[in-house]
Amino acid sequence: MKTFIEAFDEKYPESKIIMKHFRDATKCYPEWDNLTKTNLLAFVKYLRRIVSQSTARTYAAMVKSVLNDYKEEAEIPCKRFDEALRIKQARSINTFLDEGEIMKIVQYETDKPSEKYVKNIFLLGCLTGTRHSDCITFNKGNIVRDNFVYI
Repeated sequence: MKTFIEAFDEKYPESKIIMKHFRDATKCYPEWDNLTKTNLLAFVKYLRRIVSQSTARTYAAMVKSVLNDYKEEAEIPCKRFDEALRIKQARSINTFLDEGEIMKIVQYETDKPSEKYVKNIFLLGCLTGTRHSDCITFNKGNIVRDNFVYI
């Protein structure tokens, strides 16, 4: 049978930071035997302190998902892990920039390449209503005649 780390990494290969957070929160390695109620609660408490509530909720749900996948194979000490990893959904706060604030960003000048990149990606998303994760994948192929297109 796979270790917890292997199972988690197989399902969420881009999310190794979550296992680091577990180690930092519990001071132990994330193994099946260490998935006790005390450790899961410490993990949730730690997440709520270092990331936003919605991110903590996502991270806890990812761990819960792996535990659900293996609950019949692995000996998980915390039988009610779904309760230990439950985090209420945070109420979203919508934030908007007015036209003047956007113009200040447009007019901001810098010689630093990293600042230029961040500014341009932000403005692209801001002015087109696209998500950051979409913006960073755009290229010249997204410009068709006089239109900016993406799926």
